[in-house]
Amino acid sequence: MDSMSRLLTETDWSELDHAYGPASDAPFHLLALLGADITNRSAAVAYLDSAVLHQGSIYSATGPIARVVASVLRDPRTAELVENVLPRDVEPRPLRLDLVDFLARVAESCAFDVVDEPMLLAEAHPARYDEAELEGMRAEVKAWRRDMTGDDTTQSSDRLPAAVLDDEFARAMSARDMLACRAFAPELLNGLTAVFDDPDGRVKTKALEAAVHLSGHQNLVMNRPEIEHRLTEAAVSCSEPGVRAAAARLLGILGAHPEALLHDAHPGVRACAALAPSLAGDPFANRAILDALLTPHEADHWFEGHLPGQDGWLRFDLIRAAALGVDDFEDLLPAALAVLALASVHTLDEDLCPFVTAAFPRLHRAGDVLPPAQRAYLSALLDREELWRAASVQPWFRRTGLPQDLGACRTLVEISEGA
Repeated sequence: MDSMSRLLTETDWSELDHAYGPASDAPFHLLALLGADITNRSAAVAYLDSAVLHQGSIYSATGPIARVVASVLRDPRTAELVENVLPRDVEPRPLRLDLVDFLARVAESCAFDVVDEPMLLAEAHPARYDEAELEGMRAEVKAWRRDMTGDDTTQSSDRLPAAVLDDEFARAMSARDMLACRAFAPELLNGLTAVFDDPDGRVKTKALEAAVHLSGHQNLVMNRPEIEHRLTEAAVSCSEPGVRAAAARLLGILGAHPEALLHDAHPGVRACAALAPSLAGDPFANRAILDALLTPHEADHWFEGHLPGQDGWLRFDLIRAAALGVDDFEDLLPAALAVLALASVHTLDEDLCPFVTAAFPRLHRAGDVLPPAQRAYLSALLDREELWRAASVQPWFRRTGLPQDLGACRTLVEISEGA
């Protein structure tokens, strides 16, 4: 019996849940992953995303399913193609790439770097209930879910079991699902080692991304030096800038020092290396970040999709790092003006807040004269009147002490120019 068959057989899937209810359908989809039909194979990938890890949520079925996925990475059938099934998909690609991407997102959702084990254990065992009560409530909820029909999804609250409306019970079950998923971390990492040397750089990097997140497990911390070594090796040996940039971001997440990548031939790789927390304030890192922000639209489109640790456009990460790492606003001004040209009323907090805060770190008082760099930035902001009006009512703008009246702000600029 192969590892997939063993895991499918030994798991009681009817006792587990995913985003849409009981996970009794899991074996069908997991077997389809390695089937010959590309449509069913692609639909199974969609199932992993939409049901098993819906919007990054962990369910009781997530860990056992991830365990099965990790066990098949060595199977040559994972080299078969899957078609576009998700909005972020752009073209047919090897199934293996989607599987390691799923495992990377599961590992990230385990949040080893955000939520510690004692906190989860406290939530999983609330003092208000003893274990028998919790098990009774869980059985009540499961029975209610089984009895619900497909067209009876708007049941009134007085027909719901009390446990369904109990927030403390919900938090306890969620914490238990998370703990159960985390317990599989060593197994997941073991499966991922099979593709650490995959010839497809995308697969290799995604597998290492998953490994970085999994290394937050208390029993896997000792694997970090090996993971760092492999990431460094991948960054040096790969000709694809996107892979090198991903490796740079992952080295930063690990707490490593990717200094060598600050001198990479690609500006995006240099910028991603510069974002490593360990290089904060480094002159070469600051230069790479400021250079990247001179062409923010180009920086946003250097790489396809999101890199590890990226939240929103790449320029948002670069702006935050620049505002924190560069002390003199005069040095920040060219980047601030370039970003201002791209900013919109929908990106005020990301595009303007860090630069406004850096430009005016102290409360402005009546009679204060603006230095040239601050004056130039405020003048450019006033020229984007729709942006200024939207920014001037934000808490971070009000903390500068600058006038909230457009005319008064223009007068301040004029007076400072003549001083």
